[in-house]
Amino acid sequence: MKKTGFVIFVVTIYIEAWFKAPSAAAAPYQDLLFIRKLYNYGSIDNNISRVALNKCRNHLWYLTAEAVALAFFDKTISIESKRKMIVKLTNKIGSNEKIKRLNLKESEVPEFVKNEIEFFVSSETLDFFKIFNLDTEFLLNDPSDWSENLSFQNALQIVTKLKTVNDTAEKGIQLIEDYNSILTTNEEQKQFVLQIVSDYRKIFPDCKKETLKKNCDRYYI
Repeated sequence: MKKTGFVIFVVTIYIEAWFKAPSAAAAPYQDLLFIRKLYNYGSIDNNISRVALNKCRNHLWYLTAEAVALAFFDKTISIESKRKMIVKLTNKIGSNEKIKRLNLKESEVPEFVKNEIEFFVSSETLDFFKIFNLDTEFLLNDPSDWSENLSFQNALQIVTKLKTVNDTAEKGIQLIEDYNSILTTNEEQKQFVLQIVSDYRKIFPDCKKETLKKNCDRYYI
């Protein structure tokens, strides 16, 4: 009986999420849909639903105000939803309300799953485009025309190459946050740190001796 329940869960919920996980553009919307499916799965097996939700509800990095910008490039999101997302870009939130990770309480899940993707968008979402130096000109046009827009096409190429968060990336983000909390509270300075780390990783993609020596020689000889 337990094996049957597990198989049903894997087939109806987990497999689709697993195959779509590598897509950065799809990550915000897929996170929302995944939590919603886990909650609705309670009508089939409440125990599995509750356990899975407790495990996943605090791993919603892509639904924070900045990361949700990836959803603008998600082909599975309707044009109407993207229009609503654009409108939400004018919504400002206080600095004390900025969050880097959603901490969703179990009691909040029933209301949380009622939200649509535009709910998570705010003026802070524009920071994503600043961090990656992406032109936002396409946001002035209707989403139905984006496929023909050069600024959208260029941004899409960059987003397509992004990797979804893994353990290594999460540690890198934590390192930057620790640095920021110790040495600076200035948001602009934090963006510089992100750019420096990004450039450093391009120069030194790994920690092999030959890589470090070759690139150091190039810059210091």
